[in-house]
Amino acid sequence: MINNKKALFAALFYVGFGSMVLLMLFPNDIFYNEYAIFLLIITLPTNFLSTAIRYSCTDCNFIIILVQFLFLIIWYKFFSKRIK
Repeated sequence: MINNKKALFAALFYVGFGSMVLLMLFPNDIFYNEYAIFLLIITLPTNFLSTAIRYSCTDCNFIIILVQFLFLIIWYKFFSKRIK
């Protein structure tokens, strides 16, 4: 049960933005942007593991989505303790 909708929205926004940044890194990506590395620095707390996976294997999008889903749960729990 979702008790704190503000925490869920904050976690969805932060992890969703980080996931988009991960899809901007390489020239053959859908949302390619040459300034994605600067956005990656902003979302590094949620993307540190997914970034390592992304740079080691460029076609591992499904694994990255799974890792980002786990981070969504972690960030939701973190935000739900902070946002009342």
